[in-house]
Amino acid sequence: MRLPESYLSRHSSGSVAVAGVSVLELASRYGTPLFVFIEEQIQKNYRELLASLSAYKNSRIFYACKANGLLAILDVLRREGAGIDVVSGGELFLAQKAGFKSEDIILNGNSKTDQEILSALELGVVINVDSQDELERVSYLARERTARVCLRVIPNIKVDTIPEFVTGIAESKFGLDIHSGEASGAIELCKNLSGVKLIGFHCHIGSQIESVEPYEKAVDAVVSLASETASLGHDIEVINMGGGFGFNMCGDTHVPPINEFGRAIASRFALACRRHSLHDVQLVLEPGASLVADAGIALLSVNSVKKRPSGRVWVALDGGADVMLRATQNWYKYEFVNASKPCGEPISVNLAGPICYSGDVLSYDAKISTPQRGDIIMALRAGAYTVCLYNSYNARVAPAVVLLSGSDQILISRRGTFEDLVLREMSL
Repeated sequence: MRLPESYLSRHSSGSVAVAGVSVLELASRYGTPLFVFIEEQIQKNYRELLASLSAYKNSRIFYACKANGLLAILDVLRREGAGIDVVSGGELFLAQKAGFKSEDIILNGNSKTDQEILSALELGVVINVDSQDELERVSYLARERTARVCLRVIPNIKVDTIPEFVTGIAESKFGLDIHSGEASGAIELCKNLSGVKLIGFHCHIGSQIESVEPYEKAVDAVVSLASETASLGHDIEVINMGGGFGFNMCGDTHVPPINEFGRAIASRFALACRRHSLHDVQLVLEPGASLVADAGIALLSVNSVKKRPSGRVWVALDGGADVMLRATQNWYKYEFVNASKPCGEPISVNLAGPICYSGDVLSYDAKISTPQRGDIIMALRAGAYTVCLYNSYNARVAPAVVLLSGSDQILISRRGTFEDLVLREMSL
């Protein structure tokens, strides 16, 4: 069979190898469920996106760590030169723990607590403000400090993705609408509030977006607003166009590669800034999944195979909604391979997880080589919104995570234990 990722090959044992290492060896050594990340692929994605921004030199990438907040992954991207986008006090803690400097951190989110705002103020990180109410709270909490803020604005651009991933329309829970005057009201409010300095705008139109056109429209809308704001006397330093770039989840060739998104946004941004005589503004992008998704695989063991009288085959795996929640929500559709015997004749199977409810199904009608108990099933492009969404329902323990760095295998997150399940509980 075709092995689509460059780091995948056929091992001499007949199984699949990832970065030259047999997945059977990895599964045997670390157990399953297991996530494996390839450092070189993360670096490749980051460098390709950065190079694609050459049309606008003053550009910066801030990684949206909600996609995967493992410290080792953050460290890879920090060493590459990325900043980090955080959306909670916990993610702010992770950013500091991973060694990011204050100037390399942006605090996002639509429902910040006072403590989260105070922490951001103490560190001096940029705060992307989501509402006029929040703007007033930032001003109140700043006291003797000056908060550097961007306003999150809505350009009201519809995108072709699932409804839960749409964030750039007026009905969204996020941001200040440009067309209704919400954004203008917040801009005016900035003039009258102490402790607040408006330095720019933030815009995020959605996730798993599979074309560049919506980003080009968003750039036009936000740069126009920024130009109007600059004419009112505000010093606009940054325009953050967010992320949400689609990735080839199932090997779909219609989804543009990451560098096409970067090239289109940077080119349109340069053109828009020239048109509006907006100078020395930094362009920021906040990709998440597109940097890490195809750098990770999940390895799951077959516990049993059940053939129904109808002929339908159910394959029970040792991981499901606990480790790959979005697959069971039908939000993400992964490509699966029987890594134990990838060259066998494929059959159609349902891949079920171990969680005790009927919706715990990773894939209906997956095409894999005929499975049997003990085989290792590999999910491709599983590096985003998997490990970070692990849950312990049914008292399932956390999967182990390994980073392949050159020839080294590094255990970056140990497998959970039963004792971990009760660590936060108080003794009776």
